[in-house]
Amino acid sequence: MVPPGLPGELAFRFVAVACTWYDGSMWKRRRREDGHGGPTIPLHGGEWQWAHLRDEVQRCLGRPWRRQEWWPRDAVVNRVSGSMREYLGQRYDPERAELIRGGWDHDHCEICTHKIWDRGEEEDRFGYTTDGREWVCTECYRKFLAPDAEYGELIAAWQSQQRHEDAGSH
Repeated sequence: MVPPGLPGELAFRFVAVACTWYDGSMWKRRRREDGHGGPTIPLHGGEWQWAHLRDEVQRCLGRPWRRQEWWPRDAVVNRVSGSMREYLGQRYDPERAELIRGGWDHDHCEICTHKIWDRGEEEDRFGYTTDGREWVCTECYRKFLAPDAEYGELIAAWQSQQRHEDAGSH
């Protein structure tokens, strides 16, 4: 359920993330079958439409990603709501919140939301990061961000189209 009052784009992102987390295969099938998102791209055993990935890919391009093994980090958990945030040294009220060492137990790929954590296969334990807080999975890095990215031509064509459309609107 989408929290009330979210603007349209945020509501869409909330639903996208919720569906991916709770039933990734259903969300991937819906993305493939809606027919309006351009070419499909295989990711983690499913197929994703380019239209559902391109904004995240664009946001991640050109950043200094480096391969690194993921590690758990400390988290602060609200004792009433159970909500959790990564602990970065900020102050908190110990009566209302608890510091959990290693409590931040995973991150998600900035592009496809694949889980990156310290368990499972090497593909799950390693990713690419710029700062240790934002992560891209190995498969998305290889397909979209690496210097010899598998889908580099698709990205270049989309960027060229965007520049053309932007020039026409001014």
